[in-house]
Amino acid sequence: GDFLMVGFEELATGHDHVALIFGDISGNKPVLARIHSECLTGDALFSLRCDCGFQLEAALAYIAEEGRGLLLYHR
Repeated sequence: GDFLMVGFEELATGHDHVALIFGDISGNKPVLARIHSECLTGDALFSLRCDCGFQLEAALAYIAEEGRGLLLYHR
């Protein structure tokens, strides 16, 4: 399925972040969520020096399997 990407600015710091939303997360049911810190070499290049890219990929897969969820990409 498709994730909705929403960019936003953190008011306290002025940093830009991204939320990836899958499915309908409205309502009062618990939502599967992950906060993922940016790691260019791990996320984009799958560096073997860290497992950030693999963690990101796994989190998105878990959210998709759940049918709804949210990933906050902290930059």
